[in-house]
Amino acid sequence: MQMKKIPFLIIFVVLYLFCNTLEAQKLTLGSKAGLSFPWLTGGTSNNPTFDSNSFKSGGEFGIYGEFHLSEKLSYSMGIEYSLQGGLNKFQAYPTPSSLVTTGFGPYLYSDFKSEINLNYLLVPILIRQSWKINQKYRIYAGAGPLFGLLLNANRTITSGSIYLDKEKTDLTSITLQTLESTGTQKLNAYNVGLNGILGLSCKLNSKEAIFIEIGAANTFLPMQENSSNGKSQTFSEMVTVGYAFTYKQHYKNRYHRFYRNLPNISSTP
Repeated sequence: MQMKKIPFLIIFVVLYLFCNTLEAQKLTLGSKAGLSFPWLTGGTSNNPTFDSNSFKSGGEFGIYGEFHLSEKLSYSMGIEYSLQGGLNKFQAYPTPSSLVTTGFGPYLYSDFKSEINLNYLLVPILIRQSWKINQKYRIYAGAGPLFGLLLNANRTITSGSIYLDKEKTDLTSITLQTLESTGTQKLNAYNVGLNGILGLSCKLNSKEAIFIEIGAANTFLPMQENSSNGKSQTFSEMVTVGYAFTYKQHYKNRYHRFYRNLPNISSTP
């Protein structure tokens, strides 16, 4: 799928789900906030610039609408801000094109460490199933597609001395500032993936509830626009708490009930 087609796919899915909400008997609106624990996935055999990765932490918050098809089955659609990225350790740095012409090899070597921050706007769509524990508590689970828009990105990188060879015996005078000033790698503006949640809700009254959720999101497309030096995908786990308010009956049903209760006025005298 070409990246340029993704925004149109998102709009189509959103409009389709919105039209189908007319059949929903119950609507829940909610908000949630918490922490995300992202890292980057990617192999090392074909990616000399990606040796190992560890998770970092960041903010996660959003709003959603849940449309109930039955007592147990529903689907939801939301908008969330999520911090993705990770802490990456690697040994090879692609040599800038301006230096390759001077006889340098394709990579420069050192003990590089980088912190990558990817700020995403996510549109998660979930099919949900819930189970009643008692009059107050319910557990629920959901899974579905995920669409992501990259808002901005930044990277902080450190290193030791920089060498020409992998064995780190041929020291150069090149500094990290020189490498970083050559520009950053272009990233894909959009992404798609899967996400899932598992939660516990506590009923406050007939309309209000609070909940706690754990979730995970995995993207399919590499974050790099050009993956000639390898590719990596984003993955994150989330822990959030939230508040939900349920409208017991859809407005459409109220109007139908109002008109059904009107006196039957005959057109004949």
